[in-house]
Amino acid sequence: RGIEGEISHAENNIQSVQFGLQYGQKEEFLKANFWYSDAEREIPPIILAQDSSVQYDKNIRFAYEYQNKSLAGLKWKGAYFNEFFDFEGSLSQAHNIHQRLEFIKQVKERFFLMPSIQLEYNKAITEYYDEWQERFFTAAQLSFIYIFQSPFSFYGYLQLPMMNDQVLAPIGNVGLSYSAVGFRMEYLFSRSQRIPTLNDLYWVPGGNLDLETEKSWMHELGIHSKLSKADRPLQHLFHLTFYHSKVS
Repeated sequence: RGIEGEISHAENNIQSVQFGLQYGQKEEFLKANFWYSDAEREIPPIILAQDSSVQYDKNIRFAYEYQNKSLAGLKWKGAYFNEFFDFEGSLSQAHNIHQRLEFIKQVKERFFLMPSIQLEYNKAITEYYDEWQERFFTAAQLSFIYIFQSPFSFYGYLQLPMMNDQVLAPIGNVGLSYSAVGFRMEYLFSRSQRIPTLNDLYWVPGGNLDLETEKSWMHELGIHSKLSKADRPLQHLFHLTFYHSKVS
């Protein structure tokens, strides 16, 4: 059980309040966090392509995470965001709700499946677009881990996303990992996409209605090592990653 909080005031009239609570037992864990900020920021001319100006914004965020090992490894995450901006008298506001539900199922001794579903609701309005713009995103995902005879393991996931009534292209990755004492090497191939958010499309300033979905393919090779001794308090950590990505 624990509780923590923070109140801060910085230069440029940036104020924030943060409050957190967590509770845990052997089979169950709950964590919640509340965050509020009120800020006055000067936007530099290099961003606006004009004289600098002042932006006022308020943000409210509430997030929680719940886990229960006795309920098929249930993991439930959720968050709510409220953003309000005032830029040169132009008002913008957005609401965002995120939910993710995941389970862990041991199919065989060394084979695990993790089905999950993700829900996201976005709603935004600006002075230039005086009607609320809404979007509902859903995604079903299946992740897996298969542990070969040590030290090899095979893992990955496949996600089927949908935006409103439109089915989007599937995304996912597959990876192969080799692990030894204090050493791990892995290769990962992935396909992903980034859908423009309502902020990207409609926010003032900077919104662009012509943005399209970005698609990417990536190869990644990582090497990780950790060396430590019981009689020495220091540890040696080494990470080296090579990757190649293509975005269209």
